[in-house]
Amino acid sequence: MRVAEASAVVPLSPEEAWDVLLGDQMHQLVEMPEISVVAVEDYQVRPDGTARYVMANKAGPFPIWHTADFIVFERPHRSVNRVLDSPFGGTFYGTYEPTATGETRVSWRWEVEPQNSLAAVLLPMMRPLLAGSMQHDLDALAKEGITPQEDRQLRSVTARASLLGGVVVVVGAILVLFLLRRRSGASRK
Repeated sequence: MRVAEASAVVPLSPEEAWDVLLGDQMHQLVEMPEISVVAVEDYQVRPDGTARYVMANKAGPFPIWHTADFIVFERPHRSVNRVLDSPFGGTFYGTYEPTATGETRVSWRWEVEPQNSLAAVLLPMMRPLLAGSMQHDLDALAKEGITPQEDRQLRSVTARASLLGGVVVVVGAILVLFLLRRRSGASRK
């Protein structure tokens, strides 16, 4: 077993931090390109109040999927979950402590347990990368926070409009070149 830890103060109340990082607002993480979360699926809260979901995180060019199966889910104070269905399993602990300024200190601790012999060989090299990724996510959340949904939608529409504008310019340039070639070919005859 190896331990990966990360901590940061985020500009959210403990309840807001909990909802974004563990609760029904997790989809907001997927919309933040600087956060490693690329998908959250099958989010469910069981009758005992604990959650279970499947998540994918960026690991270079590839997503790494795992199941988070919570055994402690004490909103907004602490959580404990088993990391399942991944080469790097283990137990993940989270605490969400209010600060004097109304923000939240989020602390994560992952006791990483390799689930196969290859993961066991790679774990000494992977542990710093896993800890770095965790810290990067918290630092990005601390820096950016979560913007209101209207702002995110506006940025998304603006990004799509920019992409569409770029496509229109490229298609227009290709059309102009095609017409110029066609015209020069016709004038040679």
